[in-house]
Amino acid sequence: MTNHDNRSVAKDHVIVVTTYWYGPEERVSLLCGPNGYPKRFVSAEAADKYLDRYDSGPYYLAHDESSRATYEVKQIDDLEEYLAEQL
Repeated sequence: MTNHDNRSVAKDHVIVVTTYWYGPEERVSLLCGPNGYPKRFVSAEAADKYLDRYDSGPYYLAHDESSRATYEVKQIDDLEEYLAEQL
């Protein structure tokens, strides 16, 4: 199924990014593309393949960031429950 209007379609997958900061503090967000919108993938395998390339290079910590970010592939339909568990 082609999604020409850039709206979420059931079965799409996204990458959840958790960053770790001194304090301690964790921040959860979605991995976004250069347009500022979350990157979406047609399958978990496609997202994993993207992560293999995205996370293969050096990681530079931001000011007050305590460690490397972690990434999880999630189905859009499962995000509400996942995010509720994080609060």
